[in-house]
Amino acid sequence: MGARRAKLARIAHGVKSLTDEASFEISIRLATIFPLRHDSSGVGAVSDPTVWFRERRDMTERNVDFYFDFTCPYAYLASTRIEALARRTGANLTPKPIVLGGIFQARNVSQVLFKSLGPQKKHHNEADLRRQANLWHVPMSFPAQHPQKSITALRSLLVVGEPFMPLAHRFFEAYWVRGINIENDDGVRQILREAGYDADAVLAATQNPEIKNELRERTDEAVTLGVFGVPTFHIDGLLFWGQDRMDYVERSLGGTTKPLPPPPESTETRIDFYFDFSSPFSYIGAARAEAILGPSVHWRPFLLGGLFKSIGTAIVPLFEQSQAKQQYLLIDAQRQAEHARIPFRWPSRFPMNTVLPLRVALAAGGGNDPSSQQLVQRI
Repeated sequence: MGARRAKLARIAHGVKSLTDEASFEISIRLATIFPLRHDSSGVGAVSDPTVWFRERRDMTERNVDFYFDFTCPYAYLASTRIEALARRTGANLTPKPIVLGGIFQARNVSQVLFKSLGPQKKHHNEADLRRQANLWHVPMSFPAQHPQKSITALRSLLVVGEPFMPLAHRFFEAYWVRGINIENDDGVRQILREAGYDADAVLAATQNPEIKNELRERTDEAVTLGVFGVPTFHIDGLLFWGQDRMDYVERSLGGTTKPLPPPPESTETRIDFYFDFSSPFSYIGAARAEAILGPSVHWRPFLLGGLFKSIGTAIVPLFEQSQAKQQYLLIDAQRQAEHARIPFRWPSRFPMNTVLPLRVALAAGGGNDPSSQQLVQRI
C-alpha cells in the first residue's frame, strides 16, 4: 500500500488542478476503507427523491402533451410509440404540432442543426438513429432532401382538425419512409388524397390567416413553456425531451419501466467505456456500466477537454446551448441519476480540471481491477 501511495503522489506532484491533492488522498483512503455501497439491484447507492422526477401513481387524471414537427427523425420515432404509451397509462394524449424552425429561431440556434455538427458527432447521430429505429422495429430511410419545410403539412393538420395523429402518421411516413417531399404542394396533395381528403380544398385553406396564426400561436406557446426541440412531452408542468426519455414519461404517468436484465456472466466481446470525471453523464454511466454490461467493460479514462479541442468543439458544450436547453439538461442529469438510483448533485464549481484525478486513476489501474475500480467510483 505504501509503494502504491508513493507512486500516486509522484504522479500528482506538480500537476496544476482545480482540485488539490489532499482531496484525492482522501478519495484513495475512502476507496480502500469504505467500498461504494450498492442496493440489491447492484446499480448503485440509492438517492433521495427529487422534485425533478415524479412517480404519478395517485393521479386521478393523466394528461400528456406531445410536441412534434415532421422534420425531426426522433419525433418520428416517438410518434410510433406515444399512443400505445398513453393507452398503457390511461393518459389523455394531446398532440401539439409546432414549427421546429420557429423554436430554433426563438432560441437563437442554427436552423439546420445537423449541419453545425462536427463529422464525428454527425456520424454518431446517424448511427444512433439507425440503432433506435432497429431497436423499436421502425422503418426509416433518410430522405434525399433534409430538412424540408413542413409548414404546409402542419397547417394541413390544423385544417383537417383533431384527432391529429392519423394524418400525422401519414406525413411522418411520407418524410421518413417513403421519400416523398412534403415541402412542395404536390407531396402534401398526394398524402391528403391517400388519406381520403379533398386535397385542393385543404391546401387552399392552409393559406387562411386563421390557420397561419394558429400554427404560429401554437409554436409561441411551446417557446413560452420552455420547449427547445422535439419531440417534447409535457406532463403537469414537467418537460421531457427526446424519444429516448419516453420511459421517464411513462413512469411520470404512473406506468412502470422494465427492469434491467442481469449482466452476462462472461463475454468475448470487450466494451471500451471512455470516461472523464468532469462529465456528469460519465459518472452516471460508470455507476451502471458493470451492472448492465458485466465483466466485458474495459475502463478507458481520457481527457474530455482535449477531445473537444481536437475536434473543434466548445470545451464546455453545455454553455453553448440556449438557456432553455441548459436548464433542461441540468434537470435531466438529476432525473437520470434518480432513475438509476444513484446519488447526484451538481458541484458548486463546474467544470473542474480533471488532469490530476485521471492520471491518478491510470496509475492505479484505470478501473480495470476491483481496487482501482473502487477508486474510480469514489473520485
